[in-house]
Amino acid sequence: MSVPAQGRQFESRLCLPEPWRALRDDRLSEAAGVDGCIFVHAAGFIGGNRTREGALQMAAKALEMGRRAAQNGE
Repeated sequence: MSVPAQGRQFESRLCLPEPWRALRDDRLSEAAGVDGCIFVHAAGFIGGNRTREGALQMAAKALEMGRRAAQNGE
């Protein structure tokens, strides 16, 4: 789940990667490169995985993708 940019706003500091959004199950696991994915909301503010480790892998990959995008000025 994402964290608000500040206060109670609905703007996230970092959404889950766009290529993952609105995908489910095997299609999401393939796109994310993480086993056990369940879903990522179309807006990218929340996603799920069958295991804690899978959820942590998704989070780590999302942070890395966000860092790279910021470095590239995206």
